[in-house]
Amino acid sequence: MSEFERGRQRYYEVCHQYDNWYSLLRAEEGEEADRRRERYARAKDADPTLCGYATIEERGPDGLPVGEDARRHYFGEDLD
Repeated sequence: MSEFERGRQRYYEVCHQYDNWYSLLRAEEGEEADRRRERYARAKDADPTLCGYATIEERGPDGLPVGEDARRHYFGEDLD
């Protein structure tokens, strides 16, 4: 796999992950979804950049972390 292909795969992985997370916040309904949004708000208060994901649309996905730790941080699950 070329460097370009690896970079493209990484770019897609970050964007796909962010889209999934964002969709959970905006589209889901119910008590669990409300709790998720509350934790997200607390996470954003604690880290306005949300590990860089708060500026993904302006700066792009380069260098943003992926995986379970990033997801937990984005949703404020690491604040408990």
